Amino acid sequence: MAPTWRDLLVWLHVVTTVAWMSQALGLFALGLYSATTGDPRGYDMAEFLDESVLLHLAEAAFFTGLMLSALTRWGYFRYWWVLVKFAITLSQVHVAIFLLSPRLTARAEGAAEPDPFLLTGTLLMVSAIAFQAWLSVAKPWKRTPGPRRGSPRPRRPPGSPRTCSRCRCWTTCWPRWSSAIRPRCSSW
Repeated sequence: MAPTWRDLLVWLHVVTTVAWMSQALGLFALGLYSATTGDPRGYDMAEFLDESVLLHLAEAAFFTGLMLSALTRWGYFRYWWVLVKFAITLSQVHVAIFLLSPRLTARAEGAAEPDPFLLTGTLLMVSAIAFQAWLSVAKPWKRTPGPRRGSPRPRRPPGSPRTCSRCRCWTTCWPRWSSAIRPRCSSW
């Protein structure tokens, strides 16, 4: 991946993640305002932010994180910190969609019973995003177990066909040492 495209993708990931965290903090502030004053307009504004802004920012942050994992050396399953960020993000999105949004909608529609989980959940969401930002900077854990890039390949069994050293195709290329004859491989 070219550095300019990678830089653009990293920038987009950081912007969407910071915006997601600030919107979650805004939801907490609006919920706290409505819970302490009894004014339901805070829940109305929080529901509007949740449905029109926060959802799209969370999806954009998740998608750009997936793209960064796929297109850079970090990979999906090579490092523990990437795997933990993926698990936290996936659980955050599901908790927000299936637990927080319905409770917020019920409060905005005038449900009278107090819901302490709503404030706790939004504060936990902000904390989890901040923890993910720390993971991205600190990269605290080692690599996951499994094959490494650049690890020695297993030897071919005796009698199996040779592979091309450039494209790894089977038996279609001339041996690499035969520079006098042009190989049949299209990648040469």
